[in-house]
Amino acid sequence: MIEWRKYDPEKPPEIEGELLIYTGNYVCTGYLDGGMLFEQYDGELIDSATHWAPINLPGEEEA
Repeated sequence: MIEWRKYDPEKPPEIEGELLIYTGNYVCTGYLDGGMLFEQYDGELIDSATHWAPINLPGEEEA
């Protein structure tokens, strides 16, 4: 099960690497840069994120 966390643009998560991002309409992979979320596929700014989750595979430590 994915443990979604509420996204607060005033306090973005301190995480390196890719993460799952939910916008209320779709889920995508993305990354943080300077506290802003960007879509992994095309580098577009995501300004409608509501939740996020770290990407971790079974057996891996959570970031």
